[in-house]
Amino acid sequence: MPPEFSDPNTALPSTLGLAGPSAVYLTGEEQLRLTSVGNASGLTLTVSGRVLRKDGTIAPIQFSHTPNSNRTAATTTVGLSEGWVLGISLKITTGTPAAQSVWVLVDLVRGQGSAGQVLQSLVSGFVSPTVPLVWPGNESFAPLDGVGCLRSISGTQPGAGAEISEVVPAGARWELLAFEADLATSAAAANRVPQLTIDDGANVYARVPINNNETASHTWRNSFQAGVPLNFDGTRFLVTAPLLAGIRLAAGHRIKTVTSAIDVGDQWSAPQYLVREWFDL
Repeated sequence: MPPEFSDPNTALPSTLGLAGPSAVYLTGEEQLRLTSVGNASGLTLTVSGRVLRKDGTIAPIQFSHTPNSNRTAATTTVGLSEGWVLGISLKITTGTPAAQSVWVLVDLVRGQGSAGQVLQSLVSGFVSPTVPLVWPGNESFAPLDGVGCLRSISGTQPGAGAEISEVVPAGARWELLAFEADLATSAAAANRVPQLTIDDGANVYARVPINNNETASHTWRNSFQAGVPLNFDGTRFLVTAPLLAGIRLAAGHRIKTVTSAIDVGDQWSAPQYLVREWFDL
């Protein structure tokens, strides 16, 4: 126990509790709160650690946590005994998600629920099944840091004569890497000229035009990819077009097709697209 001093001007000796085995001393009133944000289902996160009690014994920290899969925060709070926190380790023990699918924040708090006062944040970052996130030792990362989580997404097929419209979901930040969909044109004679647009939910701020005629009675594969040239293959009915690189789309922004001379009998397929996803809290 740290010594008590009646004279506030007395110099503190080097044996004060700050020289203990850890810089984090618990009074027994604190709790460990784990907050996670994820985009994958079927995951279990295991937290383990140790507290050195005043009597010299070791008290284990051990509990499980299930992240949400819809980019909303999930929390688990556990009480801690009095003593020094020696270390904490977090690892995904059920499920094999893609890299950076789960971001976590570990806080020491006093009080219950939303009224809990954060006393100290220990560590934040991304957890995986292979590399644990640990304290002390790991650098902290925000949810928008890192390379992002690669996700291949199957979109929604629109009705006949309608356009594709995909929306960035709440809590997400996307970088679009590739987008592909087929346009099956009816027998109506007009030529179709598709383009891909990106907007903020109302206002278009990026367009990728095809600038070629897609004729009637065929199925045209339209493939938009980062780094490819515009290419029109009228024999194989394949069109490629370059995407703008490095644009991050916020929640509510839309990826849409706009097809000149689209016919009521034309049918877009469900799109397949590749994004890097971050968590936008």
